[in-house]
Amino acid sequence: MHYSLDRLERRIRRRERGALRENPIVYQGQPVLYAERYLKLHPGLWSVQKQIASAIHTPPYKVLVRASHSVGKSFVAALLTNYWYDCFPESSCVITTAPTARDVRDVLWREVRLLRHAVGLGGFTGPKIPELWDNPDHYAKGFTAERGELFVGRHLAHMLFIFDEACLIDSAYWTTTASMFQPDGRHAWLVIGNPTDTTSQMYAEEMSGGWNVIEMSSLDHPNIQAELRGEAPPYPTAVTLSMLEGWLDQWATLVPPQDRVASDLAWPPAKACPVCREGIRLGL
Repeated sequence: MHYSLDRLERRIRRRERGALRENPIVYQGQPVLYAERYLKLHPGLWSVQKQIASAIHTPPYKVLVRASHSVGKSFVAALLTNYWYDCFPESSCVITTAPTARDVRDVLWREVRLLRHAVGLGGFTGPKIPELWDNPDHYAKGFTAERGELFVGRHLAHMLFIFDEACLIDSAYWTTTASMFQPDGRHAWLVIGNPTDTTSQMYAEEMSGGWNVIEMSSLDHPNIQAELRGEAPPYPTAVTLSMLEGWLDQWATLVPPQDRVASDLAWPPAKACPVCREGIRLGL
């Protein structure tokens, strides 16, 4: 086989990193430390991503994330896929589900690959297959809901279930997962979606209780806070101030002073824009 010098050097660096890497099982129960020290993320997770990562090890071990656009929701799901696969090597699996093949292969599992390749980790069964595999009792796999791929009959000691774009996932998948999920701390279930459909199973689950519900708002993203202070956004591929203001133009309505209520959004925020003071009141 013939390699260019640059490619050969990259392969050598990856092998050197692998030889020096510590055993990831030391990060069991500590996904944030896994991200910082094992994957060496820079910039690291932002505050809500850390909250989500930590919540999978907190009762009831079921985390429902109401997420906005471009805030890193698929990234944190990919991180946790890698974390569970690396840190629980025995009788363990990760099952991810999303509505379409694109959502599985080109969104969540693309992030899984990028995270692993950045630090020289392997484990994939093919160049584009959404699967990490070590043995029949240790794997991670992405399923496409639109194909009716059901993941019944899997009962391992450590199981992580991830639903991405969960509003569009049929109730049959929720029922199947609930039949396998054990709320004893060795299993975890993460669902992430933009909750726009009140007829979805995700909405019904939130209303029924039993979930740790976390809000992942673009208004709270570090990029927005940084740009409001006149600084460069720390996460180049995430939401920007111009994107957010475009969404507000599309989805919000100006509210006259006499009609303002406490639930309205003041934009720009008073703290970030002292000239505006109360900002423009918007109804969402």
